[in-house]
Amino acid sequence: MSAENYSTIDVKSIRYISMPNNIGRRALLRLLLMRIPLKQTWVKGVNYQANSIEHQRTTERGVREYVEDLGESARAGIVGCWIAHNNALKSIKDKSGFTLVIEDDLIFRNDFIAAIKNTLRNYREHFDIAFIDPNGDGPLAKDKIKEGIYNPNFQCYPAYWGAHCMLVRNSSVNNIVEMMSDCKVEDVDGFLICHPKIKTIAVYTHKTRTIYFGSNVRGAKSFDRIKGYLNWLCCWVGLQRMRS
Repeated sequence: MSAENYSTIDVKSIRYISMPNNIGRRALLRLLLMRIPLKQTWVKGVNYQANSIEHQRTTERGVREYVEDLGESARAGIVGCWIAHNNALKSIKDKSGFTLVIEDDLIFRNDFIAAIKNTLRNYREHFDIAFIDPNGDGPLAKDKIKEGIYNPNFQCYPAYWGAHCMLVRNSSVNNIVEMMSDCKVEDVDGFLICHPKIKTIAVYTHKTRTIYFGSNVRGAKSFDRIKGYLNWLCCWVGLQRMRS
């Protein structure tokens, strides 16, 4: 495969995933997105229902054994997240350039897209998906490719995990969706990082992070939500003070 040129990356649009009842989180995310001059589309999060015919189509090939072992509430969350990300990918119609797919627990500086482009400007290898500032114990020194760029080497949790911010190559979307329909359901980040036919890299800009607001599936106590909003405010202030 010929060398790629990422000196200028054409990010076409943003898909942001949020549960319909997460009005507060969506409002905070939209507040951040107001200063990002890209087309933005809300993709509704999914509350998985085992008796839903539509959802049964997603699980007709089964669910990974480890997911079943985690219990019903975790299973519902993992399957719902899988469906929502699948819907986000299916909504991408552009055949060129890239799309940012993000979740509503993401917080970022206004220049985070510029930081992604700057980090990738000297990278020349093909990739299908870049996980931006993933959670976990990474970046690991042994995985370093270039400054700020790492090869996860099929390592998800605890090293590289969290599908809260992904840069997706639009021309790869159809193949990824097809692979998702042809396998058992699992954590979507683990699938995208560990599938041998998907080239995934981790990019660290230090301009984004996730905020914990409590679980949509297992239920969030009022204190968890309040703590989440306070953390959001503190992180927003911290990000604004961060040097570029």
